[in-house]
Amino acid sequence: MKKVFTLLAGLMMLSASAANLTVYEGNATSLNLPICSNFMDWAPYTHQVIYPESELAALMGQEITSVKYYVDNETGSTLKDGKVALYMGTTTQSQFSLDGYGNTSFISGDGLTKVAEMTMTVGLNEIEFTFDNAWTYNGGNIVVQTVIEEDGIVSGSEGTNFLGQSTSAAYAATGKSTARPAYFVPKTTFTYGGGDTPEPEYEIGDVNHDHSVSIADVTALIDLLLGGSEAPAEADVNGDTNVSIADVTALIDMLLSGN
Repeated sequence: MKKVFTLLAGLMMLSASAANLTVYEGNATSLNLPICSNFMDWAPYTHQVIYPESELAALMGQEITSVKYYVDNETGSTLKDGKVALYMGTTTQSQFSLDGYGNTSFISGDGLTKVAEMTMTVGLNEIEFTFDNAWTYNGGNIVVQTVIEEDGIVSGSEGTNFLGQSTSAAYAATGKSTARPAYFVPKTTFTYGGGDTPEPEYEIGDVNHDHSVSIADVTALIDLLLGGSEAPAEADVNGDTNVSIADVTALIDMLLSGN
């Protein structure tokens, strides 16, 4: 029976770097999404955007820690003082359907989690919601809801334009008492990860880390010994905590015996 050992040290090592996924990059602009500046004084005004699962492969199983939007105004955002909350959830719904009057319905808020809120500030080129607690994505279409929870104002006469892409389907909706479909998705950056991804595991003898033990590992081990390079833990085939020519012999014996 082939001896396969799990490298326990690898399980204990964690990757501390966060990563970003940006979707719907484009030059189209909207005054209505993700935050409608025209209705900053009309709380609670709601915005919802559906992000298809097909765009979100990098997020699978990850903890999302922030969502960022991008402002196109030359002098930055004009939103002032209003408090906006952000909610996250998933849905089987792929887009917003229209009724006979051209209206739609919001996705129920019962399945959404409030993850962040912030008070708007004038002059921002990016508006980033940093989550109070990470939100884990396990598949499905993501729905992001932003709600103007406390009235604010628009500084000056210019509204806030957000960058994104125009869409042929209604992936978004806005409104208060009535939800109206929107054919625009804002450029959005999801930040995720940051310390919970284990390093890859390798079995004893897999010196070259190709996830198999073969004659190529014998060659790799000899090269390490001749070159004086630091050897990985998997090179200690005989388990004596010292990587030497004895491990080359042990590795060859393991391959010949099939153990």
